[in-house]
Amino acid sequence: MAEDEEIPEYLKKLSKGGPIKSDDGFGPEDVAWTGKLGELDPDEIIAEQGQDPFNPLQLLLMALVRGHTPEAKSQEVLSITQTAFTAITGKKPRRGAIERDYHALLQEVAWRYFVALVANNMSDGDIELQPIVRDVLGADTEQIAAEHGVEPDNLPKILATKFNEAKDLYLSRATTDDDWDRIRAFPDLNAAIESLATAGIKVDQTTLKPTRLAKNLKK
Repeated sequence: MAEDEEIPEYLKKLSKGGPIKSDDGFGPEDVAWTGKLGELDPDEIIAEQGQDPFNPLQLLLMALVRGHTPEAKSQEVLSITQTAFTAITGKKPRRGAIERDYHALLQEVAWRYFVALVANNMSDGDIELQPIVRDVLGADTEQIAAEHGVEPDNLPKILATKFNEAKDLYLSRATTDDDWDRIRAFPDLNAAIESLATAGIKVDQTTLKPTRLAKNLKK
C-alpha cells in the first residue's frame, strides 16, 4: 500500500479484537485446526507457507522498492521484490499475495468458519460458507470490491473460492495466530525502515503490522 494511501476501514476493524471470553473457559481459541481427522499439523503448514503473505526480509525490500518507485503498481513492486530477494538469499521466495490481496479478509472468514466448526462438533455438513463471507464483508462490500476491481455481487463468491482453495492454510493461520514473537518482530522492522529513512535512503515508511483477528464475536 503506497505511503499516501489511507488504510481501509475494514482492515482497521479486522486488526482489532482479542480472545473470545467463553463462559466455560474453553472455546475455539483453545483449539488449533488439525484437519477433519486430526491428520494435519498446523505448525508444519505455517512453517512451510508462513503466517503472513510476506516474511520480514520481503517486507523490508518492498518498502525500499516502493520508496524508489512510488508510482509502481503492486504487481511490479512484487516482481522487483522477488528478484531482489532471490539475488540476496539465493532462494526463490514463497509466492506471496500482492498488497491488495484478500489475506486479512480470508483470515477472518477462516476464524468464523472455525468457530462454526467447533460449535458443530467439527462437522461442516451444515455450515454455509457464503453467509459467513457476506457477514465478514458487511457494509464494506462495495468499497472492498472497488479496491480490487471486481463487481460487488461477485466478491462473496471470489472470497469463498479462494478460501476453499487453501482452506487448511487459512484455518491453520487463523487458529495459530497468537505468536507473540511474530507480533514483536514488526516494531523492530518498522524501526529498521525508519533508520534507513533517517540515513537518507528512499523508503516507504508505511506502518507494517501482522494480520490480527477480531476473535470476539460477542461484540
